[in-house]
Formats: sequence, C-alpha cells, structure tokens
Amino acid sequence: MYLLGIDNGGSDIKCAVYDLNGKELAISRTQIPMNIPEAGFTERDVENVWEANVKVIKAVLKKAEIPGEDVVAIGVTGYGNGMASFVTIISGCDVSDEDAEKVTEIVKAKCPNHVEVSHIRGGQPVYYYMISVE
Repeated sequence: MYLLGIDNGGSDIKCAVYDLNGKELAISRTQIPMNIPEAGFTERDVENVWEANVKVIKAVLKKAEIPGEDVVAIGVTGYGNGMASFVTIISGCDVSDEDAEKVTEIVKAKCPNHVEVSHIRGGQPVYYYMISVE
C-alpha cells in the first residue's frame, strides 16, 4: 500500500509517492504557464492544471514501479502560502478499523504538533482512503 501526495504549487506541480512508513519512493514535477492579468494576481488554465496532474501522477508511479491500484490514499494541496491545521482521513468500506488507525497514527507522527489529525469511517466502496487537508 502506498500514499500519493500532489502539490499544485505556484512554481510547478509535484507528485510524490510514499510507503506507509513515510519513505519517499519517487517524485515527479512539471511546470505549467502562469497568466498574470494584473499586478498581484495569477491564474492558471484549468486544462493545463489537469493535464499536468495526470502527467506527474503517471510519471511518479512509473518511477516507483508500482501500479495505481496499490495507492490507498491521495493528499492534494493547492496554491498559496496557507497553513494546514486539520487532516481528516476518511476510510472506505473495505478498510478495517485496525488498518485505518494504523494509517492515522502514521500520518499523526509525520505532522507538526499544531495539526489536528482525525479519522472518520466514510464507508464508500470506491476508495480505500481519502485525505482532506484544511
């Protein structure tokens, strides 16, 4: 089982894949054009963002030599200089409480002390985990 992190940053779009112990296995990045309509404002074309995300995900999975089906959770960050304060791990119906608690504890150990990490049972059959970062 692996974790995927995607950062849609201002300078480039990055994707990294980790094992459940937090070891980075591979990283991929690409740049997309930034439009500056006026001073202090930036925009990105949504199609360019989507295509860049697909590109880095495919590349990082290939570098790590793992199939996409083995990714159990994906975390996505957006633009800006914000600070995460909450991480919510939502488990699907095929995840045992024991496994969900293990993943939650791993994430807690990797987060700074000011970040609140919690788990809720979502029960959906489509995913193993979803991660919300706020």
